[in-house]
Amino acid sequence: MILDDGCGDGCLSLLLSGEAGIGTTVLWETGVTRARDRFGTVLTHRVAEPEVGLSFAGLSDLISPVLRR
Repeated sequence: MILDDGCGDGCLSLLLSGEAGIGTTVLWETGVTRARDRFGTVLTHRVAEPEVGLSFAGLSDLISPVLRR
């Protein structure tokens, strides 16, 4: 995984999508670990199939750790 050194201090986002079993989970976990090491705060959310239609549930999961500070 390559992290671009020119990304600055702004907000960044990444979306991974793929078939089961091709390594997206390993790639995701590695990326999150490296991003936390580099940037500190990293917000993540992984949707489960039953939650696909609940857009605000995902948003709540994403920002609730920040609001608890």
